[in-house]
Amino acid sequence: MTYPVLVESTPDRGYVATALGMPDCAYAAATEQEAISGVRAALAERLSRGKLVQVELPGADDPWARWVGRFAADPTWDEFQALMAADRESLDRELAHE
Repeated sequence: MTYPVLVESTPDRGYVATALGMPDCAYAAATEQEAISGVRAALAERLSRGKLVQVELPGADDPWARWVGRFAADPTWDEFQALMAADRESLDRELAHE
């Protein structure tokens, strides 16, 4: 399982790692790795007492659902995607040489 953790530096040159969505599940340490290890242990301990589940919210439509299939009949869609991929690859190459 992976879980998002925010790692921040502190004014005293330390680090605090906080499990997102669980502000009370945080760990402060002198190094970034120690903070991550500490919050990993705290999160594992907390999750050992419960579990994460996904719930459906009634009336909360997926905002992206209206776009599904919108371009299915567009004969230029594949060409558009190929151009976008080429642009991304070109930009990646430029950024790699900076």
